[in-house]
Amino acid sequence: MNQTTQLIFLAVMVGAFWFLIMRPQQQRQKQQRQMLSELKAGDEIVTIGGIFGTVVEAGDRVRVRTVGGTEFEIAPQAIANVVAPEDAADDDVDDADAAGEVESRELAEGDDTDA
Repeated sequence: MNQTTQLIFLAVMVGAFWFLIMRPQQQRQKQQRQMLSELKAGDEIVTIGGIFGTVVEAGDRVRVRTVGGTEFEIAPQAIANVVAPEDAADDDVDDADAAGEVESRELAEGDDTDA
């Protein structure tokens, strides 16, 4: 009876290990492979290093263009995520608002110094 209890305990521990650690990791790997297989030119991405860019060409190496126009090649595994178009549109609006706010401050400060 004691050996049976130990065997059941060991089986429960192996099952818990599988469901808590191995299964989620396999699901993440599957999602990453799917994302990379669907990657195409024009997609907005972010690398694992935090660089945002637009895919110019996808293949064994991915050619990426940044906002400044710089192009570089990366390994597909270096892509952390594809940025959704609505996320990119929200970022553009926020950037435009921030730029307008800076211009307003500069004009206000410029008016004070000219007067």
